[in-house]
Amino acid sequence: MTNLHKHSLRAQIAVLLTIGAHGDFNRKEAVEKVVRLLENMRSQLENQALESEKQFEAALAQFNATELSFVQLGETLEKQLINSNDELVRLKDEITVCLLYT
Repeated sequence: MTNLHKHSLRAQIAVLLTIGAHGDFNRKEAVEKVVRLLENMRSQLENQALESEKQFEAALAQFNATELSFVQLGETLEKQLINSNDELVRLKDEITVCLLYT
């Protein structure tokens, strides 16, 4: 909730209670309106919290998928490095054999 929303809510409550205190309508009605206003704000905050939670869950899922992709990429690169190293050892052995027979 932004400061503007907080100040707006406080102003609305103050107006309702002031009107109720000056008898334009009874205090019970003013309190009921304040309660409805607060319930509305609570509902809005709950909706915002749910939306934030959904966004967080989506971001977490995306992060986990990215992390998995990096792990898989690392495993692939490791296998390629091992294969390249094995190929280099094989080529070195072939060159050694060729040099011995030449």
